Amino acid sequence: MATATTGPWWADHTQEATTFSVRHLHPTFTDYCIPAIAATKSKPGREAIKVKLRISYSHHCFTRDLEGTPGADPDHYYNCSKRPKEKRVFCPHRWNESHALPGILSGLNKCYFAPKTKKNKEENFFIWRNPSNPALGEYFVFFKLKLHKNGFIDLVVQSAYPRTDGERLKNSGPTTLQTLIANMVGGKKTFNPNR
Repeated sequence: MATATTGPWWADHTQEATTFSVRHLHPTFTDYCIPAIAATKSKPGREAIKVKLRISYSHHCFTRDLEGTPGADPDHYYNCSKRPKEKRVFCPHRWNESHALPGILSGLNKCYFAPKTKKNKEENFFIWRNPSNPALGEYFVFFKLKLHKNGFIDLVVQSAYPRTDGERLKNSGPTTLQTLIANMVGGKKTFNPNR
């Protein structure tokens, strides 16, 4: 059962007599440590930081928008009880790539500011890597960070999918997960260097 501290737990999906487990996308907690920085003449130092980080995943990591999937079989629909108006279709390609997400996030540091869109006005970030099937394009992972009311930092993977039109995104402003978390803990905003 999902709670405020565990996050969303997704049900496995069955279509055409095959069950696709999404257990690898259940939320996890980890201690995230940022080393101390010694003070210099021009910059103040920073003590080491240790925070509890929860990593959770949206169902967009293994589904597609129904509107963008004409002729979708209703047996392939995957709906979220928290967002019943949002119609999604299970996507085997996204599901297959999603198995790499826990490993990608465990080594995450350098990331980039995602452009704001009409749909998404929040500050988001992304990374990319080569997919298991190069014909699909590069695998982009979009996430956001927020300070949870229970005291931990929430890293929510909002979507992850292969795309062939991602080249323009790579000019986005770079940052690091360490910087984002250190600033969040310190109550500071991280500014996009490209703005």
